[in-house]
Amino acid sequence: MRDQLLKWGVKKSKLIVEGDAVDLDRFQNLPSQAKARAKWNLKTDRLVVGYVGRLTTLGQEKGVATLLQGLALAKGGKKFFGLIVGGPEEDKKKYEKMAVKLGLTEDDVSFAGEIQAADVPSSLTACDVLAMPFPDTPHYRTHMSPLKMFEYMAADRPLLTTDLPTVRDVLDEKTAVFCAPGDAKDFVRALEWIAAHPEDATKRAAAAAALVKRHTWTQRMERILDGVRSKPSA
Repeated sequence: MRDQLLKWGVKKSKLIVEGDAVDLDRFQNLPSQAKARAKWNLKTDRLVVGYVGRLTTLGQEKGVATLLQGLALAKGGKKFFGLIVGGPEEDKKKYEKMAVKLGLTEDDVSFAGEIQAADVPSSLTACDVLAMPFPDTPHYRTHMSPLKMFEYMAADRPLLTTDLPTVRDVLDEKTAVFCAPGDAKDFVRALEWIAAHPEDATKRAAAAAALVKRHTWTQRMERILDGVRSKPSA
């Protein structure tokens, strides 16, 4: 994001760029995974792959279709179950219809719809893997700073994400598992890797949870204020 702004002609001496962040207090005293699953009515012994957040941004896809396509490709193995949390309602209905066309049933995926912000941490806790299947478009490649990334990191769950520069600003192979944008087969490959390497995936989740402590809203503001204070006077 910083490099993009510089290309647009914003002078470096005037530039302070910070991404989104997270309130870690919201992730204290979380319920056990079993209680979280009961809350969200998840009755499956499969690996739960979660997507939590708005289903589209500025009218643009956020990769939910890739997630559904991946679940359909992996359906025969009966390994994975999708939990999709978010709205608005018209988008939820669109993806529910897509799931049906792909042959997915209530044994494969659940759509929770829009929820209160206070319920987001427990919905993340109910999952085994958290997915950010962003497509490779100018918005996601160069402009975004996804709030969900920091919330996913705070939830201490393996994070599966498409490989984009805006994600690489924060995450790497020590903290996440990457797949190619818009590629359902590669999404499934990454899921299969997580399922086959639980210890390594757990280590990456723990590293991401440690890293996110540097990305709280308080630390974000402190960095901004430090940047302002350190500017040379005109």
